[in-house]
Amino acid sequence: YPKYIGDDIDLYVDSEGEKKVKQMIAEFAIFANSFVGEYLKINLNMGIFRTCQASDWLKNLYSDISPEDMIKEIITNGIKADYLSSADSHDLVGMPEYCHFTSPIRRYPDLMVHRLIIEFAVKKDLSDRTIKHYDLIMPGIAAQTSKRERDAIACERDVDSMKMAEYMMEHIDEVFDGVVSSVTGFGMFVELANGVEGLV
Repeated sequence: YPKYIGDDIDLYVDSEGEKKVKQMIAEFAIFANSFVGEYLKINLNMGIFRTCQASDWLKNLYSDISPEDMIKEIITNGIKADYLSSADSHDLVGMPEYCHFTSPIRRYPDLMVHRLIIEFAVKKDLSDRTIKHYDLIMPGIAAQTSKRERDAIACERDVDSMKMAEYMMEHIDEVFDGVVSSVTGFGMFVELANGVEGLV
């Protein structure tokens, strides 16, 4: 992934040890997110739940796929996750109820989940007024955060592409080994070992 230091850009690849640590942290986060999602469904039957309907797609996926290749397949096939105000399954993490509770980047859905837990579990405010308030605003918040997330992902891809192009400008006429990552009617995409991908 690109690593920016001032105006300089470097492409950084995690060591095997870093990958294992990140995987362990991710598994703890998935467990916590699922536990909180289940709590919200059982106790409130509302929240900001993360959902992804991909069961049919997963059935057709080959079994020995690497995590990196699976992410590429998800992006290539347009598999997307959304936020909903009622619990539904998240097929990619294999959980019937799932929410974003532990995100290191504090998304708005995380904050809403924290707010619900504080309101109902800590303060124990189960008044009709409070329940109606959250019941009324949750669908709009879920729809808005789903849209904003898609906008942010599109922006992130554009910036990554721009920065990778800037990086490769310094390597014009150099030869690299690459792997064909996808083929289309207008050409093929080749990915280099450093993560840069381009159309040939």
